[in-house]
Amino acid sequence: MARRETVESPPENKSLAMEMLPPTVAALLSGALFAFTIVNPIELAKPTPDPTPRTQTPASVSAADTLNDPRLFEKINNTPCMVAFARGQMDKAYTQAMEIAKSKEKRKDIVNLLAAGAVIVEKREPADQWKRNLWKGDVLLKQATDMAPRNMYVRLFYARKLRDLGRLDDAVTQYEELMKLAPSDANWADARLELANLYIMDEKPSKAIDMFNQVLKLRPDDPRILKRLGIAMAVNGNQKAGFDKFVQGSNLEYDTPNYDPEIQRMVDAKAGLIESAITDLRADVDKNPGDIHKRINLARLLIAVNRFKPALEQLEEARKKFDSNPEIHQVMAECNYRMKNTQTATDEFAQTARFEPLNKPAAPPDLKYLPTYEELKEEEDMAKGIAPKAAAPK
Repeated sequence: MARRETVESPPENKSLAMEMLPPTVAALLSGALFAFTIVNPIELAKPTPDPTPRTQTPASVSAADTLNDPRLFEKINNTPCMVAFARGQMDKAYTQAMEIAKSKEKRKDIVNLLAAGAVIVEKREPADQWKRNLWKGDVLLKQATDMAPRNMYVRLFYARKLRDLGRLDDAVTQYEELMKLAPSDANWADARLELANLYIMDEKPSKAIDMFNQVLKLRPDDPRILKRLGIAMAVNGNQKAGFDKFVQGSNLEYDTPNYDPEIQRMVDAKAGLIESAITDLRADVDKNPGDIHKRINLARLLIAVNRFKPALEQLEEARKKFDSNPEIHQVMAECNYRMKNTQTATDEFAQTARFEPLNKPAAPPDLKYLPTYEELKEEEDMAKGIAPKAAAPK
């Protein structure tokens, strides 16, 4: 994929309206803007409570204790605006989210802030309103993070949204702050893997290697980590050692077997019958011929039963549509290696390492937005606990 340029934060120069606000409010509102795709987060186990005593406000007590576990994501998904969004009722979801944004009382609740911010940035129509929504949504999400700076799950939520937008540097910063808070145990291996993958995208493969090695100490038998470590080594210039590590992981995955979780769920849904899973997925691919991800999964299932030629056929079809997708070349490398086509496997692995740093989510073209005086004043009043004035009747 083509390299995604880092999205710049709003310009440093202040508008007259910004200069009129107190420094704390101006700092809150000068943060960069972002949008994101709402996804189901990885479920993480409850971390060890932080034993460090500290003075807390009522809001931070709630955030640091009650919400500092993975159930935060469930709470967010169960808010009315997120429920409406999940049902495709965008206008209803946006209206409910904006009610939160304009309510002094509702904005005391971190769950409300995160849910409203998540929905608001997804309202892309009309187009000229989208930039304002990006700004407003970012204000809410950043406010939630500022209210609970030591809450690991709030920060993880924020970091993932920055990543999904393509604001790579900002996402890395949030993940690194999260690593300072998260315990070094298997419960937080997924977040560390997410950061390692960001390091590859950000062309910092040596940092990715260090992070993958940290996670391997927590999950020594996970073949996907071994493969990702091999790719990071190749991106870092060590092609041969990277390929060897990649092959080690691939062999462990298919010979154990220890399939990718998504593939395993497909097989489990068919009572462990891989052929039944293949039949269903092939029918799905026939209905959705342009879905590259489905074709790659079908190829993985075919490789699992040593049907290498039809697996390569699926991958070739996927490559016609998106040749720079590194996952296509990765699975082709695995398939060719198992067919004993060592040179072809090595070449495909090299393509994987070549395209991997370019595999970034696309960012909206122009996110800069200069809020109006009224919008800034509204946020100033919110910070002071003053409810916004009702709109004058027309």
